Amino acid sequence: MPIPRQPLNHSTTNATSLQAQNDGELLKRAQDAGRKRLNKLPNEILSYIIALASLSAHDFFESVYDEKNLQALSLTCRRFYAIIITNRKFWRCIRTENNLKTIKRYLKLAGSIPLEVELRAYNGHRMARNRLKTLLAKKQQWRYLQITLDYFSAPAIKYYPSQNFDAVKSLKLITRNRIGVDTRAIYNSWSFRNVEYLTLMNENEGSLPPADTFPQLEILRVFRMEYRPRDLIAFLGTTPLIRAMDMDSCRHKQI
Repeated sequence: MPIPRQPLNHSTTNATSLQAQNDGELLKRAQDAGRKRLNKLPNEILSYIIALASLSAHDFFESVYDEKNLQALSLTCRRFYAIIITNRKFWRCIRTENNLKTIKRYLKLAGSIPLEVELRAYNGHRMARNRLKTLLAKKQQWRYLQITLDYFSAPAIKYYPSQNFDAVKSLKLITRNRIGVDTRAIYNSWSFRNVEYLTLMNENEGSLPPADTFPQLEILRVFRMEYRPRDLIAFLGTTPLIRAMDMDSCRHKQI
């Protein structure tokens, strides 16, 4: 026996439709009101909001802006696009893992402001020398530098000896265990005379910087490294400005 159909309650249907329409109108009014308030904000405030929304989860730099987030926000409206393109701080963090076209675009958009640079091979590919050459042309703008040494990046770095990085104020050097790369070759080839903040991470055995490598050093942080006390004493003897040091995760070797 077929189940009889329930009669449609037109009053309920109409009420639901009216409620949905009212909700849509309220949402549109709220969006319009929010847009009007946003349009009243000066570009400086909007730039700060965009910066917070674009921060990356990476910890390579003090403040890294994710390019995908910036691209998504730039599609919001013409004003957002103009702010993102013209705000140079969004483009100051540059990695050699990016392709050459991206690096050139970042350098163009960053203009003449100080740069934060990461020299690194990523996912097993070699760090192409043309990328490094392009960045070295702007080395006077480098303020923060992170170098990751491994089988892939070390040859490209050694291809450009006798480089002076007098503009770099903060240096982070990362090496992989048992990779056969001697960091002393970098210290002997590249000069960092004005570095004030130095971080050494996962260093190879016996690779504390030679004495007189960082005469302007103020802060030293070392992670997961074995060192000889005499090497540390010799190093600290040539850093008279040092005021803070963290080596809690390190072990000293027997003399």
